Amino acid sequence: TATVTIPANLTDGTDDMAVTPGTYYIYVTVLTTSGGGDYIYAKATFTVIGGNIALSPAQGKVDSTLSISGTNFVPNSALTIKFDNNTVVASGNTQTSATGTFTSSVTIPEAIAGAHSVGVTVGSTTKTATFTIVPDILITPQAGEPGDTVLVSGTGFGRRVVPTIYLNYLPVRSEERRVGK
Repeated sequence: TATVTIPANLTDGTDDMAVTPGTYYIYVTVLTTSGGGDYIYAKATFTVIGGNIALSPAQGKVDSTLSISGTNFVPNSALTIKFDNNTVVASGNTQTSATGTFTSSVTIPEAIAGAHSVGVTVGSTTKTATFTIVPDILITPQAGEPGDTVLVSGTGFGRRVVPTIYLNYLPVRSEERRVGK
């Protein structure tokens, strides 16, 4: 029994080589006494995992577009994107390139304001990053006279929340103040 540390670079051969995500062989050899060189006694496969993801932007509103890019994953492999552990439909790359990279976009689903997990799984490797939802409101119409009715709808506030609506820092009376579905 022996333990080995997988190096970041292979430097004992003629050409140095970076150890990137993918499948490698681990060989155990014994030196022959007949002068014929090393004899491969046994071999097994070993998968180097890796991967990095970047989100752009790192925060935004519900229904906004999030771009996710990845590097150093296993090449030519299918990928799955999840938002708070729920699979989301992505546009763009659905698998990594021959160099282990990808760029995909997702639409941010309905969720409350705050930090949320975005995960990318390629093979058996999952990498996560944090996306922060900021609340948003839409008013209709956007202009009017005193006495006009204005519809205020919002996202990112959570379900069954009773918000207070303000006009220039003063609370205004509202007919219905339920947020969420």
